[in-house]
Amino acid sequence: SFYALRSATGEVAWKFDQGGYGAMTVTADRIFYASSESELVALNKATGQKVWGAMLKTGLPTAPVLSRGLVVFGASQGALTWVDAGTGREVAKFDTGSGILAQPYVDEKNNHLYVISSEGNVYAINAGWKLASLIPYLR
Repeated sequence: SFYALRSATGEVAWKFDQGGYGAMTVTADRIFYASSESELVALNKATGQKVWGAMLKTGLPTAPVLSRGLVVFGASQGALTWVDAGTGREVAKFDTGSGILAQPYVDEKNNHLYVISSEGNVYAINAGWKLASLIPYLR
């Protein structure tokens, strides 16, 4: 299970019945983490309620990172994936051909995202975009 503890007392604030591993990403109102059940999960930070989940067909998700309102994560037996942080809706994918085990790294200043494939290849991806390409996702 995934637990939130009160920092002052150590008491359980809430519990979500789906375990995870690795690093999580926390924002003002959400927690994003890779579950041990092949799903990237977004929880309401205050209540622990599931907001959305992105289920993988095979493998496990990497620890997620945020980039410009999108959650980016890899899959141990799949592609690098961008999903909308609010809805979990898939926006883009990049397949290395061998899966991804390590958490992606985002360089916001230079609009690049770096990822290492399961075969040890490093990919530098231009993570910038044009507004016109985002219009279908802003609705």
